[in-house]
Amino acid sequence: MSQGGPYDLVVIGAGAAGLWAAIQAAHAATERADGRTSAPDTPAAGEIDPTVGSGTTRLRIAVLDRREKVAAKILMSGGTRCNLTHCEVFPADYRGGNRNRIARVLRAHPASESLRVFTEGLNVAVKQEPGGKIFPADDKATTVRDALLAAIDRAAVPLLRGRRWCGLEPIPAIPVAIPVASPAAIPNPGSPAGPRVPHWRILVRDDADRPLAPIETARVLIATGGCSFPESGSDGSGYAILRELGHTVVEPLPALTPFRLGVGFHAELSGIATPVRLELRVDGKLESAAEGPLLWTHTGVSGPAALDLSGPWARAHHERPEAEIQVLASFLPEESMESAEAGWLAGATRNPARTIRAHLSTLPHRLSEALVRAAGADPGQPLAQTPRALRRAVITNLVRFPLPVEGVLGFGKAEVTSGGIPLEEVDRGLESRILPGVHFAGEVLHVDGRLGGFNFQWAWSSGTVAARAAVARLLAAVAE
Repeated sequence: MSQGGPYDLVVIGAGAAGLWAAIQAAHAATERADGRTSAPDTPAAGEIDPTVGSGTTRLRIAVLDRREKVAAKILMSGGTRCNLTHCEVFPADYRGGNRNRIARVLRAHPASESLRVFTEGLNVAVKQEPGGKIFPADDKATTVRDALLAAIDRAAVPLLRGRRWCGLEPIPAIPVAIPVASPAAIPNPGSPAGPRVPHWRILVRDDADRPLAPIETARVLIATGGCSFPESGSDGSGYAILRELGHTVVEPLPALTPFRLGVGFHAELSGIATPVRLELRVDGKLESAAEGPLLWTHTGVSGPAALDLSGPWARAHHERPEAEIQVLASFLPEESMESAEAGWLAGATRNPARTIRAHLSTLPHRLSEALVRAAGADPGQPLAQTPRALRRAVITNLVRFPLPVEGVLGFGKAEVTSGGIPLEEVDRGLESRILPGVHFAGEVLHVDGRLGGFNFQWAWSSGTVAARAAVARLLAAVAE
């Protein structure tokens, strides 16, 4: 068989979702050929054989990618440590898509199953850190990338590098000439007599933008990612192709990226990290919230709390530009205005000479000084001698400080994309309702998770669901 096909399934994109999907497709083909079947629409969580490449797959599967060095984003993730998943993953950890649809995908392939495949099938030792994040035990993202590529190799799935996807064309189906009684009766893919039903022609070009021989396949699984970290190869170019083919694409926006702040005192706070609770309010209504460390930078704020709120801020700003959009920071995350004021008054009663500075000694010194002075108070002023209005101005800055957000840093700093193909345009097997035979997985879909391994888990879960559905439906069609 030439590298131009024909194939039964071609995965476009050799990132996390694409490589995982190709491995799961090879497993599914082997299982069904061996008589172990799963429902075509909702793959069961426990049916993944961790022994990758344990048999000859009965389908022709390939992966193509525009880069020679694939899976670059895996290597960049988690500070080059690759935060594989989280110990607890819920639909509420994701934004963009319908929660019920997200839940169905996560149930089909939960985090526990991803860990089983990694540890038992891919021989990747893992560790859990405080807070529930899961990393490879050696803290090396290369371990994850190499394990996935080795699994692709063992499953005899060709990786077609240096091929940039530039178009997708439907082609007439070729009638199946050989009746097949059951999926197990499908001939070995090396047999020229094997039934083939090409449905799509994938148009590809090389790095010099020269056309290459198109690739024919019965089904396509698109895992081209979004727009984040474009130097890794996920530049969002696939969205334009999908729009031309009739899909809606929710406007891609940066997510998990730092905030850029306007004029203020943040520059003098660069390097300070502190726990916070951030609230996103649109026209006064609470839209989203995040808790965790906040890191002050020379351009604004970063850290998990800011990154988690950046996607919702960008989406609100894009879709409701006339609204009043605020990000309020509480540097006393466990306190309310009332409890903070009660603590102030209690401290003033116990020690009338205690200063504001001493009262706020649990906060980083430079931060507390800046917040107090921004309220118009002197940090050295005694608590008991601070007028009520000034006291409340200081407390407001402590628990409801309005960050002067001007924007978010772009896709070059974003860890994930908010936007993409809406879940309403795919079915339970993540197959397009507009382009029959085309499935989606990973970041190309309009689903983005919070920081902590949730986006990788979406890649593993959606990749599994899409791959298993594609194989089940392909074999069912051939067997008819």
